[in-house]
Amino acid sequence: KLSTGDVSNVYLVGSRLYNERPAKSSDYDVIIIRSQSRKEIQDVEAIHRNNVDAVVLSQREFLRRTETHLIERMCLSLPLENILMENFSVTRRRIATEEFVRNAQTRHEHTLHKASKFRDKGNISDMRKLLLHALRDRRLFGQIMESPEGLVGQFIGLIPDEEEYADDETLWSLCNDVTYP
Repeated sequence: KLSTGDVSNVYLVGSRLYNERPAKSSDYDVIIIRSQSRKEIQDVEAIHRNNVDAVVLSQREFLRRTETHLIERMCLSLPLENILMENFSVTRRRIATEEFVRNAQTRHEHTLHKASKFRDKGNISDMRKLLLHALRDRRLFGQIMESPEGLVGQFIGLIPDEEEYADDETLWSLCNDVTYP
C-alpha cells in the first residue's frame, strides 16, 4: 500500500497534460516516484484505482528511464501545474540515444498493435485516439532529440488536430510511415 510518506514526486501525464479535451470519465495518468525511505522498494509497479492509472517507480528506476523512455524524459520539462509533488530534485540527464530510440520504436509498435485490435472490434473512436497518441509521441520524440537538455515546457504543437486527420486511412498511413531514426 502506498502512503503519502512513501511518495517523493508525482507527475501528471497523459491526455490531461496535453489538454486533449478529456471526457469527464477520462482517467488521470500519473507517474509516482517513491521516496528512498521505503523498505522493499520495487523498481516498477502499476496501480489502477478509481479513475487513476499510476506507474510507481523507485528513484533509481525513474532516473534510468529519463535517459531511455519518452514519458519519463518528458517529466523533466513539465509545466509547473503538472508537477503535483516534487521533493526529489531531478536534474537534466543525458539521453542514452540507442536505447531511447529503441524504446520509442517499441512504444510506437505497441500503440499500433492496440489500435489495430480496436479497429478489428469496430471501436473506431479508441483506435483514432491511439493513432493520434502515436503521432503526438513522434512529435515529442523529435523535440527531445532536437533539444536533449529538455523541452522546457514546450508542448504546443504536439497534439495533432483531429480535423486534420478526418480520414481513418490517412491516419493509419501516417502512423505506419512513422520512423524513429
